[in-house]
Amino acid sequence: SIGLIIFKRYRGQKRIAGNTRSESRLSQCLNSVKYGFYIMRHPFGGFWDMKAEKKGTVSGAAIILAAVLLLNLISFMTTGYLIAGSSRTTENLFVKSILSVVLPMLLWCAANWSVTTLMSGSGSFENIFMYSSYSLTPMVIGIPLQIILSNVLSLDELGLYSIINIL
Repeated sequence: SIGLIIFKRYRGQKRIAGNTRSESRLSQCLNSVKYGFYIMRHPFGGFWDMKAEKKGTVSGAAIILAAVLLLNLISFMTTGYLIAGSSRTTENLFVKSILSVVLPMLLWCAANWSVTTLMSGSGSFENIFMYSSYSLTPMVIGIPLQIILSNVLSLDELGLYSIINIL
């Protein structure tokens, strides 16, 4: 805890010295990814800020989508036997992961953009992709929890796994 206090104090002095513009692209990207967790707590205000104040970035949305894709791939490989069964050996998990995350996302964005275009709406494909990707942030927390529970729970306790899966 002492190291954390020193780090915060040093970081505050650095910003006071006028180095706020030198914030790296990586930290900007991480801040935009952390914005997804703000949206989880304040959905109405968070999505309004994305629209009105231009918070959130396409790169942050792409990172969240990539994290969900990676976690989905890890989930296919490490889910417990009671849930996954023995069919994992005959499947191409990478293709299954892409087909279950990226393809539905692209179809959703394309369909939503098509409707807004036909109805003279103001939604761009970029905005639809950002909003949809940021709405996947709860999966970044839920998928690891599902992986852990699928390897720990017994057959009688799988109802808890189903509840987390539905949420």
